[in-house]
Amino acid sequence: MLLSPETNLAADSLLMFNLSTQRSGSLDVYATSAVGHFAFRIATFAPSSAVTYNETAFNMTYDNNDNDDDANATMAFTTEFVCVPRDSYKLAFVASAMYSAIEDLEQPDVVIKDVVLTGTPCTAPALPGK
Repeated sequence: MLLSPETNLAADSLLMFNLSTQRSGSLDVYATSAVGHFAFRIATFAPSSAVTYNETAFNMTYDNNDNDDDANATMAFTTEFVCVPRDSYKLAFVASAMYSAIEDLEQPDVVIKDVVLTGTPCTAPALPGK
């Protein structure tokens, strides 16, 4: 889990970050309450399509060519945007990994980098209970 500094937004603002394109886990972005509990989910990002979860076997399979040693040499990212509702709270980035029986796994569960609250106005979805 990655926790942001306290936000104090007078208006809905756009959050930008880079998310790994190949990931074996999901990523959820939450706003926290005044006491630090998850208040509501702002966004969710599913595992990449190269990962398939088998609920019966509780395992994952990868669309990966074992003969291609350079497949995991560099990590690719995509820029994601999330509209953060106005208010004062911290953002929690929560990665959920899936069980894997693959011992020589070079692919990380989820990687995020370059997280920036842009200040660009946006319209956030209505919050639960408001």
